[in-house]
Amino acid sequence: MRICWLVSKDGRHQPIKLPHLETIHIGRGPETKITDKKCSRQQAQLKADCNKGHVMIKQLGSNPTSIDSVELGKDAEGKLKTGVILHIVNGLYPYTVEFSEALENISERSRCNEERSKSDKRRFEKCVNSNVDTMAPKKHKSTDLSKVSSPSSSKTPKEEPTKKESLGHW
Repeated sequence: MRICWLVSKDGRHQPIKLPHLETIHIGRGPETKITDKKCSRQQAQLKADCNKGHVMIKQLGSNPTSIDSVELGKDAEGKLKTGVILHIVNGLYPYTVEFSEALENISERSRCNEERSKSDKRRFEKCVNSNVDTMAPKKHKSTDLSKVSSPSSSKTPKEEPTKKESLGHW
């Protein structure tokens, strides 16, 4: 499962985690470090959909919240995606949303990649298939070993093996 983060573009504070399909209120307060009285304590309501990769936002405060310089208006809703800039109030306090994989999924992926590096196709596939609901395997570029040169290798073309080594294709 991916995790959604509300990231302050001006570095005022640490990213705020937006749990999947849970309603979160942001505004003036210690979490955002916004002290501007024009910003309500509950300026906006956010609800992240980590599966779809967007965050729904609803302006609750009376002063304007904007998405990419388009003001929402009180009780209006909008959609935030990665790369879109949200200003909490009056064009101030810029934020973006970012999606990342959960830490436990990253450690699972590392374990699966270890199985891949051991070149045991069955163990790797078993590892990936057991985690199919929680992660997607990374795509790796295949390397043609015949084009790779090693600085420590002093073989002449006559000494190279006639049979090419293959990494295999899964």
